Amino acid sequence: DCYIYYAVSRALLTRADIDNIEILRTDKGHYWNMVNYGEGWYHFDTTPRSAGGDFCLVTDSYLEAYNAKHHSHFWDKSLYPATPLE
Repeated sequence: DCYIYYAVSRALLTRADIDNIEILRTDKGHYWNMVNYGEGWYHFDTTPRSAGGDFCLVTDSYLEAYNAKHHSHFWDKSLYPATPLE
């Protein structure tokens, strides 16, 4: 369940004093985090995927490219900080 992965990650990130926010997919079907470790906000999704993929500190463009193939991560970009370009 992605909510458990999101919530445990949030608790650990918060305990480690790493800024993080919740991202909720626009259809409310998936949760993940964004983290700011001092050089900008990045996506951080610890939910395992049958299709594979690494989502630790990835950019909007990386996640959008993955989403184009797997339809897994779509979010209202106006509600969240933009990631750096790389």
